[in-house]
Amino acid sequence: MLGIAHDTVTPHWLKGSRMSVGVALAALLIGSTVATSSPAAQTARWSEPNIDSWFYLYGGSVGTRRQGPTFGNLVVESGVFVQGTNTDPTRYGMSLFAFETYPEIEAGRDPSEYVIESIKMTAMIEDGTSDTQALVYEPNAKTQADYLSEYASGSPSTAQPMELFGVGFSGDVEGFALGPEQTGERFSEDTFPYDGGYIGYPVAGDSENGGYVDVSNNISGGYSATAAGNLTGPFDAVPWAIGSTNLNAGEDVPDLTTFTFDLDLDLPGVRSYIQQSLADGAIGFMLSSLHSTEQFGEGDAPYPQWLMKDALTGLNPVEGAEAATLEIVFSFADDNIAGDFDGSGYVDQLDFEKWKQDFGSTVVTAGTGADGNGDGSVMLADYTVWRDHVGSGTPPEAFAGSTFAVPEPTGARLVGILAITVSFCGWVNWFIRPKESRRNGT
Repeated sequence: MLGIAHDTVTPHWLKGSRMSVGVALAALLIGSTVATSSPAAQTARWSEPNIDSWFYLYGGSVGTRRQGPTFGNLVVESGVFVQGTNTDPTRYGMSLFAFETYPEIEAGRDPSEYVIESIKMTAMIEDGTSDTQALVYEPNAKTQADYLSEYASGSPSTAQPMELFGVGFSGDVEGFALGPEQTGERFSEDTFPYDGGYIGYPVAGDSENGGYVDVSNNISGGYSATAAGNLTGPFDAVPWAIGSTNLNAGEDVPDLTTFTFDLDLDLPGVRSYIQQSLADGAIGFMLSSLHSTEQFGEGDAPYPQWLMKDALTGLNPVEGAEAATLEIVFSFADDNIAGDFDGSGYVDQLDFEKWKQDFGSTVVTAGTGADGNGDGSVMLADYTVWRDHVGSGTPPEAFAGSTFAVPEPTGARLVGILAITVSFCGWVNWFIRPKESRRNGT
């Protein structure tokens, strides 16, 4: 719940401290970026997905497999890729992971009320399927031109990025068979991912037109579930996350290696996808990699096999196996108390100190930390948010009735900023004066 605005007064710990505010402002003029959490941030975790399914036209038992391999279907003719279709897409083998986020995170709110701090998924791979070649760690994205150069050479690298995207559905499928409300046709572990063509596909945000684009064939061009006329040319798609692990680029990937996919919330469409998914009560991701293989299960080219939750159980469980996991750090917009910059649940001197400390910086997520007005930076306007809400919330019992004093900067730091401070003091003295006094000219 947002704090109730109190009458404008000068708090007792600011009286007689005009110089200290000016010093703090001057000292913090150099911009920086502050990584911070919103006051009411919570962390929700899932130890395994509710749905993990392998997307491959010729795959069997897609929702009850032990592994979900990922590989590409890239063929070069006359210097260009052969276009992918809705039955033979470029991203040929993929693994889908979906988590029911309800009731851990309340569903049904307006999507804009979900404040997302971070979201990351993990997944573990088994061996790379080859006795003579190893999978090689590649932590960086590749462009369409990079893939064309590799495949045209006839020797594509075994170092390919592990890419994570959102999930879209075609036809009558309206979403996952998860969440509090499930109307219409839904995708479950019993659903075969092809019905005349693929019914689920990886998506990325469309930075030019908004919405989401099917990236099943972005490398080669060809069929697209989202393009006009269902046809697209080749284009670069930025993954929402690239799998990282504790290896150096170019090192061999050992068996049972866990990759972490930390989603970039600033990419087009990512944050809104997560917000809408939480409102629906379920979220899913498509894991893809464009490793080369002559034919699934044959040839000597290695490709990753992602462990599904079924690898942990059954007659022959994989020793040391771990299912995919999910972690979301979030808050609800109406849970944040205006001016409570340190997240204590009470607006007091410590929040003022937080504002001074972060003054002049930008925050990773707008509206977090001391960014009281949600414009992405900590400036003078955020002071007014704090000032107007002093006393909001519930004070910690140990500090009820306590008084505070604002410490003054001392020593070399004070000498270094004194000249700048002088220019601030008169203005700050006016700024923090009660509004009534300003109107009366006193």
